[in-house]
Amino acid sequence: MLPNLIDLRKTPELSPPPKSSETPPPATLPQGVTPLLCWIAKEYEIHEYSQKYILGIGGIVLFLLIIGIVTTNYFFIVFVILAFFVIMMYGKHTPREFTFAIAEEGIYLGKKYYSWKSLKSFWIFERLNPAELSLETEAMLNPYIRIPINNEKPEKIREIMKQFLPEKEHTEFLTDEIARRIGF
Repeated sequence: MLPNLIDLRKTPELSPPPKSSETPPPATLPQGVTPLLCWIAKEYEIHEYSQKYILGIGGIVLFLLIIGIVTTNYFFIVFVILAFFVIMMYGKHTPREFTFAIAEEGIYLGKKYYSWKSLKSFWIFERLNPAELSLETEAMLNPYIRIPINNEKPEKIREIMKQFLPEKEHTEFLTDEIARRIGF
């Protein structure tokens, strides 16, 4: 055969895919950034919804629709229907994986970067499964950022974070607790 021809009858041997590790490749971070600690986690935990759960949500929606019809509040009816579809779409959405890294310059959350100057304090919620790192920012609309820790040891993260930020207990919002209990 000629050297530039590819024989499609022969299948090349495929090498096995590389094994995933807890430490992502440094290529996911900007060039020149050396992470002190790096891990990969999904943006939120996946929940399996039972038939009873879905029927319960449907019952609540039906009840709210009846209230909207009785009060002839058409805006409320449209809102309930849209909210139901958004909840169902959110339930079917698969979470994305992000690379989280703690570096000398700041914290990298996927493609977002937070410098140490823009952060006020940190706290680790260890009783949650998975544990979460909470960061207090200077932003007024979203003052707290929650990062799933996954398999990383909270003590290791706490040790590194104390070098850059004070550890201050953050309170868990009621909305976070409610969302976790209903499966979001």
